[in-house]
Amino acid sequence: MSLNRDQAQFQQDFKVPADQMERLARYADLLRDWQKAKNLVSQTTLQSLWHRHISDSYQLLAFGREEAHWLDIGSGAGLPGIIVALAILKPVESPNRARSVTLLEANGRKCMFLKAVSRETQIPANIINARIEQFSLEKLPETPDYITARALAPLPKLCGLISRFMGSETVALIHKGQDFASEIEEATKYWDFDVLQHPSRIEDGSVILAISNLKSRLKPN
Repeated sequence: MSLNRDQAQFQQDFKVPADQMERLARYADLLRDWQKAKNLVSQTTLQSLWHRHISDSYQLLAFGREEAHWLDIGSGAGLPGIIVALAILKPVESPNRARSVTLLEANGRKCMFLKAVSRETQIPANIINARIEQFSLEKLPETPDYITARALAPLPKLCGLISRFMGSETVALIHKGQDFASEIEEATKYWDFDVLQHPSRIEDGSVILAISNLKSRLKPN
């Protein structure tokens, strides 16, 4: 399938407005350019970039409110965080203060890429170069309404990474593959949480887990 047909299929599947398509296409071009030197994503997935990465990230918008504060941890090449930002944020000349997207990434080269995307598309994403464990909560504009993470860590470890960012109303939207059930089972040994399972639109057997009310089961000493 050609790139143009890939884009057309994506736009048809998600009914994406023209202005969003322009920003997302610019992201795709930048990713290909930077990939030559920075190895941002697996080389084998570039041929299916729109389906494998962009669609997989964009589907999160069906599970969260746009008028909200989003936090993406371990953002990497901006999947899904920069895709969410490109979809819901307005250009810098007309910012919408009722929403924000913060991307947290420890790799400095990947942060350079994310900042280049933000600059080229004029989307005011808040990009922070820091390790998740060392990040100061005071740097967030608000308690996140949604936390996203994709291909970052097994669920038991991921719960530990996101727990301190979770407010009483926060929902974590987590991409998980076909072994998600065993990850949930393992995580419940250490964590209490509510979870909804949304089937992925992109890959059969995969899900988006919507996790809320996350609390550690380990008692303090």
